[in-house]
Amino acid sequence: MENVEEMQTLIKAARSGSVQSVKQALEFGDDVNTLSSDHWTALMAASEEGHTDVVELLLANKANVDMQRPNGATALNIACEHGQVGSVRALLASGAAIEMADDQGFTALMSASEKGHTDVVELLLANNASVDAQLPDGATALNIACEHGQVGVVRALLASGAAIELATVLGVTALMAASQNGHTDVVELLLANARQAALDSIRSFLSQQTDDMTEEKPTEPNRWDATWGEAATRDRVGDHTAARYRHFRRYIDDHDEAVDASLFAELVSVEELRRELQPYEDAGAFLRLALTGDLVEKLQ
Repeated sequence: MENVEEMQTLIKAARSGSVQSVKQALEFGDDVNTLSSDHWTALMAASEEGHTDVVELLLANKANVDMQRPNGATALNIACEHGQVGSVRALLASGAAIEMADDQGFTALMSASEKGHTDVVELLLANNASVDAQLPDGATALNIACEHGQVGVVRALLASGAAIELATVLGVTALMAASQNGHTDVVELLLANARQAALDSIRSFLSQQTDDMTEEKPTEPNRWDATWGEAATRDRVGDHTAARYRHFRRYIDDHDEAVDASLFAELVSVEELRRELQPYEDAGAFLRLALTGDLVEKLQ
């Protein structure tokens, strides 16, 4: 009974944020890693409440940074869920396992993303948290943030390269998750990001093709020969076609606003690309095609 009371004293002190009380309990001989009756350690309690000085004191006294509750949560998971950025920083500095997940598969990044703790998300990403780690159902931190309308978190995840097209096992993408839950601001952010990614993809593609077409034609058959035949290839790699591609690329650089896709078609002499443009009412719809890689695949 005495040990239980002493242990509860340490955890209560940690939860209250009293550095002096924690020091006294430790000096009295309390085990820093003992679990309470509801499976909490002093480190977990201090981390949840955001008492960074207590967290640092416990860690300095050999608290197990990665001890888990029955549900698999660690002090880091708990601190991230509650947005305690100071605790998170201290735990990471002590080597907390950033990818350790709870029994549901939630990582620290997912927990922070769900609750909208952008500062914690940014800190985790700066410490190399896996931005595209997935739950058993395929959801990523981005899917989770979009589902819950956490626009600040979504912006941070996208800035760190989160894969916007990764879908759950049911085929739900981040855009679908935001749309289904009525998060208009998140939808607009995703579409803007998708459009920029599409522009970048097309610029990269056209840049590569321009470079390819202005180089001397190789003696061995290349992928253009295999797709269209040698005669058609010679026609498509001519100076005129290369100039058209350069013109098209400059046009995209100069016109970031969606316009009638037919204007793009007029700049391009490759018939396959012309056909791909025709079904789209505006250039924005066409540009989004590049995001999935379909455009490049169709032209190869």
